[in-house]
Amino acid sequence: MARVTIIDIAREAGKSYTTVSRALSDHPRISLATKERIRETAARLGYSPNMMARSLVEKRTHTIGLIATELSNPVRSELIEALRQQVCASGYQLLVSGYQDEDELSSRIRDMMGRQVDGLIVGKIAGALEEKDFWPDLESALKQDIALVAFSRATSSHIDCLCIDYVAMARTLTEHFIHQHGFRSVWYLGVDSRTVRQRGYFAAMRAAGLDSAKRQFLLPARDMQTARDAICELLQREKKPEAILCHNDIIAIGVMNGLRKCGYRVPEDIAVAGIDNHQISSFFNPALTTVGVAPERVAETMMNLLEARLGRKNQSSAVAVHLPFETYFRESCGCCLNNEKE
Repeated sequence: MARVTIIDIAREAGKSYTTVSRALSDHPRISLATKERIRETAARLGYSPNMMARSLVEKRTHTIGLIATELSNPVRSELIEALRQQVCASGYQLLVSGYQDEDELSSRIRDMMGRQVDGLIVGKIAGALEEKDFWPDLESALKQDIALVAFSRATSSHIDCLCIDYVAMARTLTEHFIHQHGFRSVWYLGVDSRTVRQRGYFAAMRAAGLDSAKRQFLLPARDMQTARDAICELLQREKKPEAILCHNDIIAIGVMNGLRKCGYRVPEDIAVAGIDNHQISSFFNPALTTVGVAPERVAETMMNLLEARLGRKNQSSAVAVHLPFETYFRESCGCCLNNEKE
């Protein structure tokens, strides 16, 4: 079946091509009655707009790109869905791509530029932008008038940035273990010695006068099974800690599963906490102590920053928006609060 065109609608409705085109674009010179008649005709014929033609005329694709790491992480999935809803509500479509290292990030940015996205959100480019004054591919994107937002900890005077203080998150939970529960032996279970979260752990341990040199352990992967197997192996050769702070909730859940498998009780034998506040954390048994920012709030802030820059509406200096986090003290750390948010 041939694609329905504006010419077909015009013939069926008895109107000119120009009138139909303007009516479908909600032109103010076309009466409401004519618009409704033409829209009814278009719907009856099964018409769908030619987005490529529309993009050529408007010089916009009505797409927003997102480039992020760990797309398989359920926390990232929550954020992507929240962002998709925000993007669609603003009349755009979301195009998602992932990367694992800086070379791939550069390639993904060029891919998005080739697809002529109107706006681009790039996640976790802190390392690249801290080491270099400006990422060349992002500079090229700016020259093409692509609205840009960096997510996490990027430091650049050129790009708007949404910042979340993961150092403070980790420090808050470590201090909670130390000061609220009196734990002196606290492990940190991470995935990469370059991540910022462990800085908060080290700062809290150092401030309390506690040794952390041999209490940080790195996993070869970020999944639950790796965490489960790793904690059982660690406890066979290391002295049992009083508490474990995990890089994220996924690792924390794997650790709790591994502790149960090895015969340890959480939190009676070993307390556990994670970071990110994944939605499953409150349903796990015991409920997981964690910290995070609601994905809906992150997505809304991202889209607000982008919309301010789309179409060069705002050409002022770049801004950095710092989102406050919320801490949830639950059963896994030894807390049993009726109101879990503090």
